[in-house]
Amino acid sequence: MRNRRQILRGRSAWALLILVAALLAAPPLGAAAPAPPARLKALIVDGQSNHGWQETTAALQATLLDTGRFTVDVSTAPPEGASPAQWASWQPAFANYDVVLTDYKGQMWPESVRLSLESYISGGGGLVIIHAPLATFVTPNLLPGEQEWAAYSQWMALGWRPIIFGTRVTVDDVTNDLNFFPPFTGGSSGHGIQHSFVVKSRRPAHPIMAGLPLEWLHGKDELYHSMRGPALNMNVLASAFSAVSTGGTGEHEPMLWETPYGLGRIVTTVMGHRWFGSGYGPPGSVSENGPDALNCVGFQTLIARSAEWAAGAGVSVPVPDAFPSSNVASVRDPLRGTWLRLGLKINGQHPANDLVMTPGRFALTLDMAPGLWAEPLDLYFAAIVGSQLVWITAGGLSATPGPVSRLTPLSLEAVPLIDGQLTPGTVITVLMLFVEGNRAITYDLISGIVPP
Repeated sequence: MRNRRQILRGRSAWALLILVAALLAAPPLGAAAPAPPARLKALIVDGQSNHGWQETTAALQATLLDTGRFTVDVSTAPPEGASPAQWASWQPAFANYDVVLTDYKGQMWPESVRLSLESYISGGGGLVIIHAPLATFVTPNLLPGEQEWAAYSQWMALGWRPIIFGTRVTVDDVTNDLNFFPPFTGGSSGHGIQHSFVVKSRRPAHPIMAGLPLEWLHGKDELYHSMRGPALNMNVLASAFSAVSTGGTGEHEPMLWETPYGLGRIVTTVMGHRWFGSGYGPPGSVSENGPDALNCVGFQTLIARSAEWAAGAGVSVPVPDAFPSSNVASVRDPLRGTWLRLGLKINGQHPANDLVMTPGRFALTLDMAPGLWAEPLDLYFAAIVGSQLVWITAGGLSATPGPVSRLTPLSLEAVPLIDGQLTPGTVITVLMLFVEGNRAITYDLISGIVPP
């Protein structure tokens, strides 16, 4: 215990002094970048779904915040079976936001809410529809007594419907033209087994797609096929080949498209499946699920850029360094940072499992990438030695959390934080995170282990 206390006290105090000095005094890498545009106000609507909507909302919120381009609020609809009074009290203020995202799938919204969203979009608001909501509010995905929401059907253009409803659309792989199949032809909506698949850009000059690779490998997801609907005025931005070997159609299916409505813009994607829990089951099982679809860096990029474009703004969210290639998927928890990144390394290493075996030297360095963040955030820093957790705060060492500094994120590379020798058998875990208000925006975690 004596050695642990000495290590903790000496190294943590040293880290505090170096960290504050480095972050407040170190110049950013390269020339000063122009100030990013003001943050857009995004609203996520959720509350009912046969999918894991809590996990979906959390991932979408983390993705948008990570860019530094958005503020994000959530409006949760009443649960299934709620009273009329509960529904009457739920009135999202769409007009207060630049863009609305929905992962809601369930009971029809009250007329006042529907009319409010219609007015918002026709007047120039933006909407992003993500995966599960393609099977809600439209025939035949209705509860007894409900009638199809005509405007919503038009916004989606395509949804989850059987063969007798609507028009089915595929993409010609050579010309990028759309093929249309009337009712009773082209099959019913569905999907095969979950798998990674290649997404292909069909409109590379569109602001959402500009600068992205023409093809990239998406994380494990459901590849929806034979989506059907009015299919009017839709501009397909990306597609994927639905292989027969995975239970698909042998056709190139739309994955991302946009439609106009009055002065507003709607972007719809079939990607982004998330069921319940965290494990993976065998193909075709109920437990076959996981976070890969939402954590795919390609998907995150499309969501952020779609939200920005639907809001009527110029697309400024950059293509992240970790964007997938045509044959390698890139899956990253947005809370670990896709744009705003904290990169802790021990002896120049940060393995995927966050564990570094070291013979004794413990050289901790920090990389930082700001994304589009131009506002100050609280930076927290903690160290765990054995079972003892200590927060390194601006006022010194503390058993309770407190920021070590408040700063605007900047570009840093290999800033030294701690450099010393550890005794055999020592295990140190270091945590660093950026916080806005009471919400963590991004964090990094790494452990150093000295064998006995």
